[in-house]
Amino acid sequence: MPAKKDIDPKIVEKLAQRFCSMGEIAAVVGCDKSTISRRFATEVAKGREKGKTLLRDLQWTAAKKGNIAMLIWLGKQFLDQKEKQEVHATGQTVLTVAEKIVTERKEAKALSARPVNRIDAIAGGGNGNGHSSGDGPPPDSS
Repeated sequence: MPAKKDIDPKIVEKLAQRFCSMGEIAAVVGCDKSTISRRFATEVAKGREKGKTLLRDLQWTAAKKGNIAMLIWLGKQFLDQKEKQEVHATGQTVLTVAEKIVTERKEAKALSARPVNRIDAIAGGGNGNGHSSGDGPPPDSS
């Protein structure tokens, strides 16, 4: 049986803390990723938890400074943070706020693209000359 490869557990933990994949950790230390999973599961888990703590600290610091776009993305990826979505019921259809906005924009665009015809312009009882049927002089009957 071949001797176990000498791998520094502290390096494995440090790489896991940076959210490296098992394959990436294995490539750096020169072994198969199954070796990392089998022999260093504790170090990987500990490194991931330390990484989450560091990321939370960075988010807090960045939030106080004002620019947090990348940290928000990282938080979504590694800390299960997500944007809250409200749901509104419309009849039998349930839409998120984002879906509702998209739907309303599409409807508004369709309405604005529709050609306006004379009937739309005089809707409400107009007679086509800018006056409704009781306004102004009666039509000439000769």
